[in-house]
Amino acid sequence: MDPKAEEFYSNSPYAYCMNNPARFVDFKGDSAWSVTREWNDNDQKGFADFASQRLKSYEGKNIDCADLALSVIIDYASENGLPLEISTANGTTFDSNSDSYNSVDEFKNGYTNDNGVDVSGVLPSVGSKDIPTNTFELSKSVVQPGDMTILSAPAGHIVNYSQTEPVRRLTYGNIGAPVTTTKDWTGITSSRGVPYIYVPNNKTVHRWNVLKNR
Repeated sequence: MDPKAEEFYSNSPYAYCMNNPARFVDFKGDSAWSVTREWNDNDQKGFADFASQRLKSYEGKNIDCADLALSVIIDYASENGLPLEISTANGTTFDSNSDSYNSVDEFKNGYTNDNGVDVSGVLPSVGSKDIPTNTFELSKSVVQPGDMTILSAPAGHIVNYSQTEPVRRLTYGNIGAPVTTTKDWTGITSSRGVPYIYVPNNKTVHRWNVLKNR
C-alpha cells in the first residue's frame, strides 16, 4: 500500500503509479511529489504564465538569485505533477522521483534522515554556476516570463524575466537582499552596497531544458 495514500484521495491506495506504470515510476510511493503526467507542448506557455505570477509572489523575500529561479521551476513541476531533475555542473543530479525525498520542502532544502544522515536538497547544492547545465540558449527575440539572463562577470548572477509585454521586467534575488523587480536590465546592480557593472549578452536568454522543443 502506498504510504502516502491519504494525501491522494482520488486514487486507490493500491494503484501503482496512477495506474500508468508505462509512464510513471515511484517504487515506494514516497517521491517528493506525485507525478501524474509528463512535460508536454502546453507547458511552455503554462510555465510562462505561472512564472510571471510566482516571481511576483517572491518579491520582498530574502532569496538569492539561483534559489529564486530554482524555486519557481520546482513550484511549477510539483504543482502540476511533473517529474523534475536538476543537475550541478559536476554531474550531481537531484531527482524528484528519488526515494530520498518525501516532500517538496525536502527536495528543495534537504533534511536529516532517521539515521542522522544529511540528505542534500536542491537549493543549498545548486548555485548560479550550475544553472546553465539545466538550460538551453535561445534568441532574446522570443523571450517569455521564466526565461533567464545568466551573468558570469564580475560574479555569477541569474536574472529572471517576470514580464515581457507591454514592457520587459526582471525579477531577481541577491544574497542578503530582498527579491526585486526592475525594468529590462540596466547593466548596473550592487553587491553589499558596492556598485558594479554586469555585461549581459543582449541577444540571448536561457530557458529550462524541460521546456526544450515545446
